[in-house]
Amino acid sequence: MTATTFPLEGTARRPRAERWRYFVPASTFSRALFGSVLAGMLLWPTYGGISAWIGPGLATAVFLAWHLLAVRSELPWLPGLLGLLVLLMDVIAPWLVYLLPRDVPSLPMALPAPDYFGYVTPAIMAFVLGMYLPLKGPARRTPPREAEKPIELSGPMRLALNAMIYGGLPFRLALLAHALPNSLQFVAVLAGYQCYVGAFAFTIARAPGWRWRLLLVVASEIILQSYGGQFLELLIWLSLAGMMIIYRSRTPRWMFVVGAVMLFVLTMALNGVKMGFREQMRESNDDAAARSGKLGGAVLEYATRPSLLFSKTNLVFNLSRFNEGWIIGRVLTWTPRSEPYAKGETIVTALAGAAVPRFMNPDKVVAGGFVFLTRFSGIELVGVTSMNYGIIGEMYANFGMGGIIACFVYGLLLGLLFATARRWSLGSPLWWAWVPFIIAPAISPELSTAEILNHVAKASLIAWMIIWLAPGWSTLPKRVRVARTRRAEGMGPAALGR
Repeated sequence: MTATTFPLEGTARRPRAERWRYFVPASTFSRALFGSVLAGMLLWPTYGGISAWIGPGLATAVFLAWHLLAVRSELPWLPGLLGLLVLLMDVIAPWLVYLLPRDVPSLPMALPAPDYFGYVTPAIMAFVLGMYLPLKGPARRTPPREAEKPIELSGPMRLALNAMIYGGLPFRLALLAHALPNSLQFVAVLAGYQCYVGAFAFTIARAPGWRWRLLLVVASEIILQSYGGQFLELLIWLSLAGMMIIYRSRTPRWMFVVGAVMLFVLTMALNGVKMGFREQMRESNDDAAARSGKLGGAVLEYATRPSLLFSKTNLVFNLSRFNEGWIIGRVLTWTPRSEPYAKGETIVTALAGAAVPRFMNPDKVVAGGFVFLTRFSGIELVGVTSMNYGIIGEMYANFGMGGIIACFVYGLLLGLLFATARRWSLGSPLWWAWVPFIIAPAISPELSTAEILNHVAKASLIAWMIIWLAPGWSTLPKRVRVARTRRAEGMGPAALGR
């Protein structure tokens, strides 16, 4: 006879906690993967006659866009932003170029679509996979985050952040660059970026005055880029500032989407006025403030007049500006037919350049593609024109189809760097303010390892020195007990900026 047991009162089994994956419920994550693949398949009529490899690229873009939206308030998801930009410029824009009628003038793709996408799409997917692997996220759902509350900044921390903002702005506006020799110019650039670290820390803390501090820094960036006529860096910093605001403010999804659309419209308007604006600036002697005013008026006119914004001329010009694939296409046709594979030469050169400052090695590689772009693509740079083949193109120039594996390794290194920042953020969310300063160049798909490694190495050194010496930063908690991290990752102790 079998005894029947009944649960005692008050001892009912607790419901099993749902597992999470990459900061979202595991079931939701799985459905998003399935939906992304389905979206790529449904778009088959638009790319089936071009290359089947476009489908996986579009599916990856859909997934990254969804994930960026889903985790917007959990952490500033820079891997998603970086992956989307690479896909936009190296897959989506080239796909649309291949769709254009032959009589529409645009930057031509140098090789058949199957050959291009047969390398580029797997390389980008490997890169995204590499970034994601170290960032698995908490296995269980965490309770409401203490980080949602305003962070009380201590007196030493406020002093340090204000010094970074007001001390960095003169360097960012190039007001003090002339006082330094050429070998130390990059130090001035990094000193200028400190204003973003300070402003982002105030934003994350939601401390009194964070809005006008962030506005001051962004306005200074607009003035700087208006004077130089270069807008990609401005758009990157605007995106990063938006991510920091969204991370701390629990922005509804519709506001996130509206902000993304507004940024896209701003980008199209900036591209529309860029060439004419540069010509006007060459012929005028306006100061930075006057140039900013003229640029603002021209962009506003474009953004508020659909007939200009969505004209055929502006759409094709924007497509050409977004399309970095034409450079990669030249690399794929030029190497190894006209130039042997580098077999790691550019990476070794980049590592050597990052390890030794220019005053110790004046002949080290110069940023801007002046050395390797022409060698591996055949593209001749005229005058002060600066552009590069990006990581995807560089890895092919070194290893051919083996560049797919190299892109995975590069993504893995970025993922490990980001995972370190996430682990430190368990001690205090203020550590996120340093991440854009260190890895900002990696967000630009057109830069090579020389620019990226040089920036990351020197920015990391400066960050370490400030964190070690500056009041507030030196005592900010950046570690939690391993057992607690494994049990409830993402909870962390009280996030106080002390």
